[in-house]
Amino acid sequence: MPTETKNSNNKEKSGKTNPSKIGKKAEETQKRLSIKEDLIYQLEDSGRLQSFYTNLIEDYLFYYDLKERFRRDIENRGLIVTVTSGNGFPKKQTNESVKELRETSKMMLKILQDLKLQEPLTGVDKYDESDYT
Repeated sequence: MPTETKNSNNKEKSGKTNPSKIGKKAEETQKRLSIKEDLIYQLEDSGRLQSFYTNLIEDYLFYYDLKERFRRDIENRGLIVTVTSGNGFPKKQTNESVKELRETSKMMLKILQDLKLQEPLTGVDKYDESDYT
């Protein structure tokens, strides 16, 4: 079974907090909250706010978090990674996060289909003109 080689260049050694990471984390948290609000709004709008449906939204958000983790891994390590094979020689192979990202996205779409909801729109006004008149 191949084991992954560690790349020390990807990790910060200092104990200091990187301000850009804090900003990105806050932005990701806000985006996640916006997605949750949008999905709940769609459930409310369709009259299906029972716990079964809200639990599926939590499942969707779990997969969303996984998707973001896989996406970051691909950004950090790339599509192709070097691993050490069982006989001790390095070899290149596809980053496993690529496959996992694809499967996770499929599960997210399946949950939306099961809920009969649309993909959440982030940063877009959820109300139309008739809501303001």
